[in-house]
Amino acid sequence: MKRFLKCAALFLAPLALLCGVFFAAVWRSGELCDYEAGAHASAAGAISLFGLAYRDNTASFKRAAANDVKADLLVLGTSRSMQLRGQFFDTDSFYNAGGGMAFLPQAAAFLEALDEDARPERLILVLDQYFFNEQWLAADNASSVPDYTQFADPDPGYLLHAFFDAYSYGKYSILNVLQTPADVVGLSASARGAGFYPDGSYSYGTDATGDGLDPGFADSINRILTASNRFEHGKVVAQQGVEDLRAVLDVCREYGIEVTAFLPPYAPSVWQYMQDYGEHTYMTQIYDTIVPVFEEYGYEVFDCSYLPETADDQYLDGFHGSDRVYAAICVRLARDSQFLSDVFDEARLTALFEQDGPPKVISFGE
Repeated sequence: MKRFLKCAALFLAPLALLCGVFFAAVWRSGELCDYEAGAHASAAGAISLFGLAYRDNTASFKRAAANDVKADLLVLGTSRSMQLRGQFFDTDSFYNAGGGMAFLPQAAAFLEALDEDARPERLILVLDQYFFNEQWLAADNASSVPDYTQFADPDPGYLLHAFFDAYSYGKYSILNVLQTPADVVGLSASARGAGFYPDGSYSYGTDATGDGLDPGFADSINRILTASNRFEHGKVVAQQGVEDLRAVLDVCREYGIEVTAFLPPYAPSVWQYMQDYGEHTYMTQIYDTIVPVFEEYGYEVFDCSYLPETADDQYLDGFHGSDRVYAAICVRLARDSQFLSDVFDEARLTALFEQDGPPKVISFGE
């Protein structure tokens, strides 16, 4: 019996060592962290990059962090707002709450979920075009509101299995994860440099230094052709989208929040493909439809759906621009916005947009 146990121990030792190494990597990456505590630490600047790979509580994360930061200038939108970096703005009171909403009604819910002293004086609202698409609005969860107080607890067993699976496909290096700085939290952050900065903006990490998320925009074109996943076809602007917008602006007016909004850009060739395809004509009608609404409330809105000054290689996929694309948006806002002129330096932003280097990346000289 002793001989059997000894042989079994020798046989199992390598497996135990392997499991130990993977668990050490799971632990070291910060993937097991308390999500809400991570939000507070990120807002305080104690975490330089926060990017969990296997739990998605972005809306709750952004609400908790925005409550802590209490920014005078707040960005709110989907993932298409996350590239508005704090370094673009000449203010120390900024937070990007991008990801705090997935559907337009959730913008109002997010603002209402903030503590009274955390609501901003000024809001940059990013209005995805599909907010005004009838098919998109027909989704089962289009009217859902996140529970901004809920955070998913880690599941060590699941995370260990997921870590091993990702490693087997060469998605990360254990050595790199184990050597991650203490202020970088989460496997996405430690393995790919992807996650949220303390100002709430998002780093795409290695995806921004390579071919991006959608090489050749094959996935985006397929979505256009199949009328799916945010590229649903539509001929006219959905009235429900306009009503949803009014509801958001009502909340902003109630809380005395000044609003600057814009329609975010598509990669130039993808935008042109949609125009030629002819099944997304509602997109070119949105701006003219909502301008009178913003004028009625005394707010402002801009159409950045197509930015001819940008190039395809500056986009991460067909509808997510890189830091450089969002620098171009800020150049436009610096020139045209009545509400944000005091927080922009057009010359500096133009220099950032035009600087040499990788097309998706900007160096802030830090």
